[in-house]
This record gives sequence, C-alpha cells and structure tokens, in this order.
Amino acid sequence: MNISPNILVNLDINLAALVLLIGVLGMSLRVTNHKDARGGYYITIIVLMIINAAITVSLCFIEKRPDATFEPLAMLLNTVLEISYTLVMAVWLFYAMYDLFKSKDYIRRKRWIVLGPALILAAVPIINLFVPIIFTCDHVNGFLELPFYRYYNIPRFFYIIVSVYQTTEYHRREKTRGVYNIWLFLIPLVASAILETMTTYTIMTLGCAIGLTSLYVVMINEMGYKDFESGFYNAYYLSYLYNLTDKGKYELSSIISFSIKDGENVEAFSEAIKTVLPDECDTIRTGSGSFITISESTDRGYVYMLTEDISTVAEEAGFFVNTESIVRGKKEDPADFFIDNIRFKKIGRAV
Repeated sequence: MNISPNILVNLDINLAALVLLIGVLGMSLRVTNHKDARGGYYITIIVLMIINAAITVSLCFIEKRPDATFEPLAMLLNTVLEISYTLVMAVWLFYAMYDLFKSKDYIRRKRWIVLGPALILAAVPIINLFVPIIFTCDHVNGFLELPFYRYYNIPRFFYIIVSVYQTTEYHRREKTRGVYNIWLFLIPLVASAILETMTTYTIMTLGCAIGLTSLYVVMINEMGYKDFESGFYNAYYLSYLYNLTDKGKYELSSIISFSIKDGENVEAFSEAIKTVLPDECDTIRTGSGSFITISESTDRGYVYMLTEDISTVAEEAGFFVNTESIVRGKKEDPADFFIDNIRFKKIGRAV
C-alpha cells in the first residue's frame, strides 16, 4: 500500500507519541500511590491519550483508501477520538483543581459543573454518527470538518482557560510562591494545537505526550517528599528545606510541633487540621504521630492563634493533641534556628 508523505509524517509523529505515553504510563503506575487523587487523574489522562494516539495511528492506514469499505470504521474511530479529547480536557481540569486545593471534597462539590458540559460535548459526536453535523469521513477526503466543527471545538478549550484563570487568581489572592506546574502540560498542548491548525499534521497528541512527560518529572520529584498517609511532607523534606534556609532562600521563623497518640487515624487527623493550615505554611510528618508546621512568619500572635486553632480543630475531630510553638528571635540566624529546633540528618532522614 502506498502511503503519502503527509500521512507518513503523521504516522511517525503519533507512533512517537504512543511510545512516549506508554513509557510514562509504565513509570507512573510504579510510583503513583492509589490514595493520591492527583496521580489518579494524571494516569487517566495518559490512558485517554494512549487511546487517542492508537486511533490516530490506525486512521493513517484506513483513511483515503481507494474504496469505501472502511468509511464506517473511520467514522467510529473519529467519534471515539473526539469523545476522548473532551474527556481529557475535563479530567485535566479536575487535575488542576486538585493540584491547587488538595481537597477531594472540593472536587466532589464541583464535579457536575465540570462533567455536565463534558457529557453534552461527548454526546455530540455520537449524534454525528447518525446525522453528520461536525465531521464526515470518506475515502476521497478522509476526515472532513463541517462548518459547525469549529464552534463545537471552542468549549473544550474553556477547560484550559478555566484552569489557568483559577490557578493565577488563587496564587494572586493567596500570595503564594512557586512555579505554576500546569504550564508544563499546557504550553506543549497549546503550541501543538496551534501548529496542528496551521499545518496538515496531527501534532496535538505528541504535544500532550511531551506535556505529560514534563509533569511526570515534577511529580516524581515531589513524591520523594510526600507522606501519602497524611498528605503532608515526609521527613526527607527537612533536608531540602535546610538547604534552602542555609542558602538564604527560605527564612524559617516559626515552628509549631504537635502530636497524636500512636495508632490513631493519621489520615482523618490530617484531613481535619488541613482546614486551618494557611497556604504559606509547610507541614511535615516527622514520626508516626508527630508533625511540625513551619513558616516564615515572626508574628508571635499569629503563631499562637494558629497553634490554638490546630488544637481546637483536632479536639473537635476527636483527637487529643499536644502542641508547642517557638518563634525565631530577630537577631537569630534562620539556619541556626533550624538546627537548634528541628532534629534531622542532612542526608534527609529524621532521627
């Protein structure tokens, strides 16, 4: 079978995307904890994109054939492709929302606001199978967009716009520091979508694959510091934090220590106190039932009130908590304050 240069390029691009996605999926399944909702959304996006890549590769072989035998199959595969892209956008917004708020309850409250439009958009390609309104497939032109397709495609990009708006507004309002990880996925996605529009090549799948790979690199680095039972940082994070403090990039100024009895439900306790912990604080689990919350604040009143809030919320949830707090003196060096009040080894293990 003769394959045109254009189709051959599309085939190479999507085979590369497929191989990359399968590799990222394999690595992600090895390291992602089943309790981590963000990891679940991430893997779901990878699986959907593997379906997309596999379908696009298949379409390279069956579209524009000299007979009409494969037209129904091409219509079916393109229908699944359109539904899959819609679901990718919806799951992506769930991912971005959880990455921002770290709350399953928030996702539950917003789930139908996200899923409702996605289900409507997913129904349109199914209707299109019987009454072509967004695209058709034939053995002469292959995939052929109908005029309504461009309007159908616009709402899917609102998921991207919402994720960007929500993230930037949250960081602006809370005055939080750090890089927006969502750009690691969105920049390759948007760039590939623009290139796909300007050319005749199906590049978007490869753009998504590159974006998902970039997110994996960030996630695997974060997971090394993650305590999955509590959702807070683990003791390895202390070494990283000390290095920042020692270099003057972080001014450790207050420490709140608190602990619960061994054997108590750490996950339930953590979910309870997360409601009062500000975003500018970092919480680290240093032992089976012991934690510290640290910040750069030198406001003793603020630290005292936060200590009281932790005790109150924990007791309301049925946990008896021992709490202590200490604030760095004005002339005390942050690195010395760290060493004097937090026990750890520089290799990253709590002692």
